Amino acid sequence: MTASLPLTEEAVFFTFKMNIVQFKKTMNTIVTSKEAIQATCRTIVARQGLSSVDMRGVAKACHVALGTLYNYYPSKEDLLVATIAGVWEDIFADTPRQEGAQAFPSYVDQLYNHIQKGIGNYPGFFTMHSVSIADGGKNKALKTMRDFLDGIKHTMIGILHADAQVSPDAFTTAFSETAFIDFVTSNILSLLMEGKTDAHILVEVVRRTLYQ
Repeated sequence: MTASLPLTEEAVFFTFKMNIVQFKKTMNTIVTSKEAIQATCRTIVARQGLSSVDMRGVAKACHVALGTLYNYYPSKEDLLVATIAGVWEDIFADTPRQEGAQAFPSYVDQLYNHIQKGIGNYPGFFTMHSVSIADGGKNKALKTMRDFLDGIKHTMIGILHADAQVSPDAFTTAFSETAFIDFVTSNILSLLMEGKTDAHILVEVVRRTLYQ
């Protein structure tokens, strides 16, 4: 049997260096950012629902210590609110924007289909996103949704103004453009909550209102 030769100082240093490189590679596979944690949370919501998002489960899925997760999110409520915001952001991602002149009813139909597709990635989320969240957290979650909707409303106003087919008598002091946009938005949300597969009735109401 051949006796093993003693390691030289250079060999020991090389082995130590390689161990460090391997350690860094291993550490790189561990989630250490809020973005990565939220990506994991969204996956949990998509597969298991929002109620399955909890500190221990998320820490395990992210391969981090529970204490590390608490460094990012001091409480389960903070984690849930951030997760809800992330899901809303994903649902509203790449929402149709104004591209030149476009018929307003057509945009409403396009917008509804886009949001519905996004919601389809998170079964039950639209009607269950207040689960296990205290009032303060609910307000934060709702504010996130309203912020996205405000951006959509702004786009709607621009498309409405650019639609040359809109009757000049469509709006009055009592029936303003802003009130109309609020009406359309609230009805889109209602139809989504009811699980309607399309918004053709709303689109027809919009068409008849604008093109008198």
